[in-house]
Amino acid sequence: MSPQRELGGATNRTIHRQPASLTPQLALGARQYPPGATNRFIARSTLPSHTLSLMDIPPEAVPDFTILGTAGKGAFGTVLVVRDQTGVNLALKILHHGRHTDRERAALTSVRTRPDKHPGLIDIFHVGTAATGHLYYTMPLADSATGALPGDLAYAPLTLTRYLRDNGPMPPAALRHLAMHLLDAIGWMHAGNIIHRDIKPSNILYLNKIPRLADIGLSCSGVVDVRSAGTPMYLPPDGAVGPDADLYALGKVLYECATGADAYAFPSIPRSFLNGPWKTLGPAFNQFLLKACAATSSQRFDTVDVFRGALLQVLDPPAKKRNTPVFSMVLTCGVLGLAGVAQLPFQTEKPFSVPGSLSPAEQVQAVYAELKRLNPDFPMVGLWKQEEGKVVRLDIPADTITDISPVAALKDLKHLGCGATGGRGSLKSLEGLRPLMLESLECKHQQISDLSPLAHMPMARLEAGWNAIADLRPLEGVPLRELMVNSNPVTDLSPVAGKAITKLGVGHTQITDWTPLQAMPLKTLAVAATCFSRLDQLKAADLEWLMADGCPITDWSPLNAMPLAELMVSGSYLPSRDWVLAHPTLKTVNGQPRDTYGK
Repeated sequence: MSPQRELGGATNRTIHRQPASLTPQLALGARQYPPGATNRFIARSTLPSHTLSLMDIPPEAVPDFTILGTAGKGAFGTVLVVRDQTGVNLALKILHHGRHTDRERAALTSVRTRPDKHPGLIDIFHVGTAATGHLYYTMPLADSATGALPGDLAYAPLTLTRYLRDNGPMPPAALRHLAMHLLDAIGWMHAGNIIHRDIKPSNILYLNKIPRLADIGLSCSGVVDVRSAGTPMYLPPDGAVGPDADLYALGKVLYECATGADAYAFPSIPRSFLNGPWKTLGPAFNQFLLKACAATSSQRFDTVDVFRGALLQVLDPPAKKRNTPVFSMVLTCGVLGLAGVAQLPFQTEKPFSVPGSLSPAEQVQAVYAELKRLNPDFPMVGLWKQEEGKVVRLDIPADTITDISPVAALKDLKHLGCGATGGRGSLKSLEGLRPLMLESLECKHQQISDLSPLAHMPMARLEAGWNAIADLRPLEGVPLRELMVNSNPVTDLSPVAGKAITKLGVGHTQITDWTPLQAMPLKTLAVAATCFSRLDQLKAADLEWLMADGCPITDWSPLNAMPLAELMVSGSYLPSRDWVLAHPTLKTVNGQPRDTYGK
């Protein structure tokens, strides 16, 4: 958490207590299915239930200060806007109880006991213990991002995150200015054997228009396993590292500053990048980033001085190097753990993937971020489920999605829901799902016409009603048990003949040959608004549910020996009331008790 960050509307949400193994894991915009949950979309929740709110902090908790408001809240602490007894406004961070309290106290001690200070770090004025027993410390307030004064409800600290949101990507000169300030501060910390461990845009504050590193609560001395703390997208994938972990994170920060892309998108470069102020320096800057954010420590810059020197070579090159039109790019794909050499144009984007070192929640968050990048109206919500540490199910509202390919980064995914929830969606192609081995797919109300990307999958269930599918031949080798293609221009069922399908939905299609149904052990069948007329063709069926609205059926007797429980019929061809009442298992007709049928 940034000591003074805006939260963007995050809320606390109460979760009913469950055994630890079943407790939903939270990611930004993603929640796992709780046991027994229905398939509905749940808004994001980012803060654990033990965090402090302003109401939890009585004025007497910090008697030397007047509480004016809040500047931010996160997993480890709440940042208040306070006024001291001399009338000076300050930021006061009060920590939530937990093991991180001792870690933050140790970090404060390691920084404050240094005999020298550095202007690139946020000053720590006072450290104390509140009347509630919580550790707190005070620091100067950051510049206002909104122009409102501290204490005003509209006040928000100016972080690098907010700066980039309001101003867009940085040109080379601005990035150089920022990088030199941050490198000086990081160098000071490393000289004292202190590693920051949580360098990211929201932890870089502007004070008197100067960028400063904040939130030293994760800092430590020596080489540590960075996987135990920090923010996943800024952590190197090789685990236990030292100072180069901070430089890796800084490389990700500079990537965001220059391209405007999210850190999870690294190493992809937006095609617009070379059309602006980075047109000349972009290729060399890209090679610099690939080394700064390489997958292993031995490939990265190991000291601040080496990092600074390499960056200045890019930003201040000899004039003769500035007009080189052709170059080769080594695609080391740092964070993704891939390696290869290619002669490619700079703007070519590599297939999106997520580091295997990320937790399931972090993988889902990464996929959501990439979906948002490719589909700006994607709402960043959904449901997911994990088994044995792998994401195996994902359901997302796909009304505005045109590119579904980021989902393929979840390589263990078995079940995907990407249908439109509010009418006709925009998804026309399933090509992006080709790398997956899905067992079920729901993609209703889209504009899909080609099922060939599914041809190799071990798919047992496909629900693709209300699309533009005419050809089922790609499904010939797919072991389907349930197939729903209602309201599609399907004309031929022969590609799925002989399959052990128990649930079939082909209503509102143009099928005329129904012989493929003969060998299907159907239990559920929807043939509404078709020419289906002969129930005696269902030789292997054992129907429990039938929708046959508008079908020209005149003989209903083949259903007598079936355990039919529900029947949906309408139009001119209806069973008699006597037949309905005599059926041994039938319970409802058109959703009503059968006794009311025909009255």
